Amino acid sequence: MSAYVFDRYTQEALDAQYNNQLACPGFRETLAQGTALSAAAAALPGARDVAWGTHPLERLDIYGPRRLGASGGAGALGGVGASGDVGTLRGEGAQGHAALSPGLPALLPVLLFVHGGAWLTQEKEDSAFGAQAFADQGCLWVALGFPDASDVPFADMVASVRRGIAWVHTHIAAHGGDPQRIVLAGHSSGTHLVSQALTHDWSAEGLGTQPFHGAVMVSGLTDLEPVRLSYRNTRLNLDAAHVRRYSLAHNTPAVRVPVVVAVAERDTDEFRRQARAMADRLREFNMLADFDVVPGRHHFDVILDLADPGSKLFRDTLALLMRNGAGGTGGDGGGSDATNRQP
Repeated sequence: MSAYVFDRYTQEALDAQYNNQLACPGFRETLAQGTALSAAAAALPGARDVAWGTHPLERLDIYGPRRLGASGGAGALGGVGASGDVGTLRGEGAQGHAALSPGLPALLPVLLFVHGGAWLTQEKEDSAFGAQAFADQGCLWVALGFPDASDVPFADMVASVRRGIAWVHTHIAAHGGDPQRIVLAGHSSGTHLVSQALTHDWSAEGLGTQPFHGAVMVSGLTDLEPVRLSYRNTRLNLDAAHVRRYSLAHNTPAVRVPVVVAVAERDTDEFRRQARAMADRLREFNMLADFDVVPGRHHFDVILDLADPGSKLFRDTLALLMRNGAGGTGGDGGGSDATNRQP
């Protein structure tokens, strides 16, 4: 009998648990759907390919609403006229895209999305699938680009994402966003990177203790140990020190904000276990706003619920964005300790 390498998994079984493409035969069609939604979002106002760091991949895209309704108190946002002229963006120029009006009376909530891709693939250009749905609610969508673990060491990738978050907090007001209403959202490995924003001491960087005010973690990872032991590590090069330093399971959150955790019903057993462990860890610090197992979804299509205003994941995320930015409802957290559905 083959030896177990993690829990009750043999090497072959553990590798299968962390091979989402193998578990989702139709994943290419789902990725194409997300790419098509992202391409359609190109018509939205905002700024594209904004350099926020020195690495060539440290760039981001900002998408905003064309107009706000009466409840938003704003008229039309900037648009491209018949001549193709582009209005003036607050701050940097928009790269050939319609610009947010400088006359907005209020700053808009910001959803900062950190893409997945096993820490090795995906791009910001494919990460705007939910931009239209949130723009329709008067929010900005920011797709963060960053070097992945095929470009830089794992630790440098984590540090890059943290710097990108800091840049958004510092500069988003110039683009019409409210730095007091930033919510981070991540999918798969992007959820792990968002978790590393929760455990980081931001006060050392002069950003106070709370540079964002909520987080959404979808089909993510709280412990890197089984990843280290799986086939994935042939490219990630994780060691025991990485696992201890970069796993939420082994570190105390420094940022205490409400967090929504979701996982697909058809995710693998390990991804569902990781999501439950993440929810349990956050509950320890009164940070868990909700934990949901999304019916009928698999690892790749669950995140597309952020493009569906009728989905629970969309509504939960919007609720975080529409908070006042005061952080948690309790003294040390912000979760409601909701009753959660289990897989």
